[in-house]
Amino acid sequence: MGLVVDKEVPLNFFENEQWKKYMGEELKKLGVSTNRDAIKTMLAEREKKRQKNLTNIMKNKSMFLKIDSCKRHLTKYFAVSAQFFDSMDMKVHYFTLGISEITETSVNLKHLVEKSMKKFEIHHKQVIAVVSNNAANIIEAVQQLSRADVELAMEEEDDNTLESLFLIEHVRCAAHTLQLAIRDGLRTCGFAIVIAEIRDICKSSRSSGIASDWRNMGQPPLSVDMATRWGSTFVMIDGAIKAKNTIQTLEARHPELYMNEEKWAQLVVVRDALEPAYATTKAIQSLSLSPGEFFYKWKLLEHTLTRLNSVVSQRIAEEMTARASQLFENDVLLAGIYIDLKSRDLLSTEEQQRGRTCFIDLALHLHLTAAPSQPSASSSTPGETSSQRSTSSPTLSDETQSPLVEPCAQESFEEQLNVKAQERINQKQQHDRMELIQYKRMITQQIEVLETQDRNKGLIESISEYPPVLQQACLVTSAMPTTSVSVERLFWYVKFIKSDKRPDLDEESLNGLVFLKTNGID
Repeated sequence: MGLVVDKEVPLNFFENEQWKKYMGEELKKLGVSTNRDAIKTMLAEREKKRQKNLTNIMKNKSMFLKIDSCKRHLTKYFAVSAQFFDSMDMKVHYFTLGISEITETSVNLKHLVEKSMKKFEIHHKQVIAVVSNNAANIIEAVQQLSRADVELAMEEEDDNTLESLFLIEHVRCAAHTLQLAIRDGLRTCGFAIVIAEIRDICKSSRSSGIASDWRNMGQPPLSVDMATRWGSTFVMIDGAIKAKNTIQTLEARHPELYMNEEKWAQLVVVRDALEPAYATTKAIQSLSLSPGEFFYKWKLLEHTLTRLNSVVSQRIAEEMTARASQLFENDVLLAGIYIDLKSRDLLSTEEQQRGRTCFIDLALHLHLTAAPSQPSASSSTPGETSSQRSTSSPTLSDETQSPLVEPCAQESFEEQLNVKAQERINQKQQHDRMELIQYKRMITQQIEVLETQDRNKGLIESISEYPPVLQQACLVTSAMPTTSVSVERLFWYVKFIKSDKRPDLDEESLNGLVFLKTNGID
């Protein structure tokens, strides 16, 4: 299993005569078969065992989903993963739920998400938000999941559930949003020509006519960027600036390497603006990054770019501000920032209020979903005596005894019973409603205590000192992912697992291999 899952060894390798010659006899002694079908069966069994294990781990956990799609080998793939905080070990956990071949309609994407949820017995109530990029079909799929939330609550006919229903939210991937802001800033800063020139120089340095001279100078080859990936553009420019002396030494023999000092100065301006953005982009991809920590890094980058006061840095800062209006329109993200005392003051007054309101609603939702199931309306109510229950329906002391009431009177009697039953239901709902109001009032009062907490402590350490009624909701919220980068990395595994050595790998086997490689083999 280790060779197949971790080392991406194709199944036909085990049919190789050399393998059978050296390992066949030993494996027979161990009772292990390397027949292709036997390995596939073993893979399916391991996947099923790990799936059952993860289902138990995620049972009743409030969580966040991350979704993304990608095209590899002319095939489109869609991946789903889950992230949540486990109070048992006080850690954030991340698991792959599945990867599938798709047609990218919003209806189909919604179906695939629900299929993954059903596979791991994840109820809609457990999902707080879905993090993805800004693709319109994915956003629409999440909106359809929210509508499904309402439909399920209406089917349950629970007024309290409907009143406190916390719909599945869509959270935009912060890394993707930052990428778009930097890309747009570079496009409009007026430095496109000089970037194109240094790209040509880097390409020329790798040509056969110059490469040998370059190696003789003891320099590593310059990288060439992908024009659509600004991160690679930063690496290219940074490498070229560091190799400036070598380039200028060789330009006498190779005129195509020439660039004047004014353009070199422009490249330094671009490099200095992209450097903090590059570092921030890498930092916010961490799985353990809380919403508050992300917001702090976002604001720090805005401040740094503004302080640089160059044309490039100012344009990127302006684009970040414009994109932020979309990124922070989500109240769940604001709630995650609100509970982090270090970052809360960076929010505007209006954003703080929205975050506070959303956190209260989320805490109420978690309280309801964590509460034990209530007795049905047909069950006896607390405090009801046996004598009261005995009068709730007619009894016969003898099978031959005549009816207590005439048919007409019996219908009236049944109507009275129905009225009493409905009154009991109404009383129960009123009691639950008052209990929710009181719980919400208690949460609202306890939130004020956060204002007196030490802002210099770490988030988890601070939460341990929060009022108990807030702690669980704070821990769940702190686990909210701000990017979908981790699920994007699943497609990197697809690239290596479904390689040229495995061109005919079917979807089920691919999903099993990716699932076991990312979640581990029990």
